[in-house]
Amino acid sequence: MLAGAALAAGGLLIARVAPGDAHERLGAAHAEVNVLGWIGLAVLGTLFTLWPTVLRTKVSALTRQASRTALRLAVPGLAVAVLGLLLGWRQVAAAGMELYAAAAAVALAPLVETLRRRRPTTPAGWTLAAGVVWFEVALVADLVMVAVRPAAQAGRALETLLPLVLAGFVAQTLLGSLGHLLPAIAGGGPARLKRNAALLERGWRVRLAAANLAVPLLVLPVPGPLRLLGWALLIGSVTAFVVLALAVVLGPVLAGRPAVPGIAGVLLGCVLTAAAVVVAAANAPGTTAEIPRAGHLSDRRPRHDARRGRRTRSVPCERAMTWWSVVRFLHVLSAALWVGGQLTVSLVVLPLARRLLDAERRATTLNAVGRRFGMFTGAVFLPVQIGTGVAIAWHKGVTWASLAEPGYGRIFAAKLALFCAVMAAAAVHGWASPKGLPGLARTMAVAALVGSVGIIVLAAALPAT
Repeated sequence: MLAGAALAAGGLLIARVAPGDAHERLGAAHAEVNVLGWIGLAVLGTLFTLWPTVLRTKVSALTRQASRTALRLAVPGLAVAVLGLLLGWRQVAAAGMELYAAAAAVALAPLVETLRRRRPTTPAGWTLAAGVVWFEVALVADLVMVAVRPAAQAGRALETLLPLVLAGFVAQTLLGSLGHLLPAIAGGGPARLKRNAALLERGWRVRLAAANLAVPLLVLPVPGPLRLLGWALLIGSVTAFVVLALAVVLGPVLAGRPAVPGIAGVLLGCVLTAAAVVVAAANAPGTTAEIPRAGHLSDRRPRHDARRGRRTRSVPCERAMTWWSVVRFLHVLSAALWVGGQLTVSLVVLPLARRLLDAERRATTLNAVGRRFGMFTGAVFLPVQIGTGVAIAWHKGVTWASLAEPGYGRIFAAKLALFCAVMAAAAVHGWASPKGLPGLARTMAVAALVGSVGIIVLAAALPAT
């Protein structure tokens, strides 16, 4: 719940535009809320139970107390850090980061205690362990940057940590979780579970080494060829896992056995999201595209970009809450309601309906829920998102040419492409349901859901403008 609140707070911060140093401080606060609040709190909270499950041992006796203490330290620590960044108080921001770091150290106690009792023996365990280590490294680097740099410069400094967070922490946590859960979810009995697990474990040591070697090559100031090598290692490692995961899902189909549509949908959505994130994050640090920013100039006179020898359009300065702030708020609100509604139906309504209702009443209820949510989506959520999205892009001066440039343009293009893919999956789901194709309909529904979450991830990764 608190991680979701952090996501909403990050959306409100990015919806506010301010001039000069205030804009940079907003960007830094937005980055901290999303990385440490939305992602950090959610993943650390999950690891309390996922880590012992992966290691096949009981939950540590320290878990209950450690989780409560960590939460009581992390939330106020993050709040103090964000407040210090917003007000330009470096010492206050550093103190908040130290409090959050203390919370992370407390959260590690049950994980380490579990590790002492049972060492990881599976690829999922080692991958999750690597993700936790990179999170701690990113947290220490974040603390140092906030402590030694003025708050107005912290936002740009934190951009260099993007590959560390995405490749080292987020990607490995996601791959480790899927590596553990996928064979069990695929089902088919103990024999098939062992075969699927063995399939996913092929070459895991090489893949793990490649992914973790790629992280420093992407973060450190190394020559261009070495950075390219880092991207090749990372993409190769992720691609190999995706291929093996697809073999787990498609194996029953090729053998003439029934497949699991939900698993296929999850993988399809993850593939689309991973591809979009890779495209968006490529060359991000130090090569951000020069997208015109609202709130930096007081007139509409063109300004010259000395790096590229071209002129870009500027927009008026926004020194207070304006109608554009309302437009951005509506855009974030409609996206939250759209994705949140999908998650509520999939994770709350559907399981309860399957458990409490008979087949006939379940079908009637779910059809009514689907029609009503589809009505709101088509009549309210999507028109508001598309209309406000186009307006915001026009206001920021985004052009077709800028979509191909690294930084804001490429992330925005990846977000648009993923949105189109989600709309296509939703359309196929709407076509397959009345045609009596439940497997295809469910696959497309899950793919659209996972892709929708990916859209939110890319929206949070957009540089503050």
